[in-house]
Amino acid sequence: MDLGAMKDEIAEIKAILRSYPCHLCAGWSEHLHHVKTRGAGGKDFENLLPVCVLCHDKIHVTGKKTCEALFRMNFASEAKRLWRRVAESKSAR
Repeated sequence: MDLGAMKDEIAEIKAILRSYPCHLCAGWSEHLHHVKTRGAGGKDFENLLPVCVLCHDKIHVTGKKTCEALFRMNFASEAKRLWRRVAESKSAR
């Protein structure tokens, strides 16, 4: 795959992920939260969780573990589950 095609594929996947509602409040998701920071190796698509601006700020201000407890959700599991749905829908085309 050439670089241009790879960039198009990445943009398409990010757009698909952003089309899902915020995983915390079900609002309009504008951001993709890295469950595991990029610096810690969280660079793959199954590490991204769509969230709205307010919830994204809440995660970073309050902390991931506190937000996971508050929303009774494991962010890593949710991101992986969402990625499986996206990958399945892409392969079904």
